[in-house]
Amino acid sequence: MSKVFEAPIELTIYTAGQVMSDLVKLYKKHSEITVDLAKTAEIDTAGLQVLLAFKKQGNEDSKTINYINCNHSVDELVKLFGLSSFLMSQSQ
Repeated sequence: MSKVFEAPIELTIYTAGQVMSDLVKLYKKHSEITVDLAKTAEIDTAGLQVLLAFKKQGNEDSKTINYINCNHSVDELVKLFGLSSFLMSQSQ
C-alpha cells in the first residue's frame, strides 16, 4: 500500500529529526512511500541528509521511495550536490 507524506515548509537541522521520525513510522507500515516536497520552501544539508538516508534505506530494503513536486529550493540544493539522478529517480 502506497502512502504520501507531505514534507514540511522547513526541512532544516531544526526539523530533520522529527521528519525522519515521521518517515520511519511510515516506513514500518508501507512498502511504497511518496514524499511530496511541494511545500518545502527551506532546506539545508541536514534536510538533504534525511532525504538521502531515507532513499538509501528504501533501496537497500527493496522499498519504493519517491520524491515529487520539488520546488526551486529543493531542486537547487539537490543539483548543487549532483544528486538529482539518485534522489529523484524512481526506486524499487
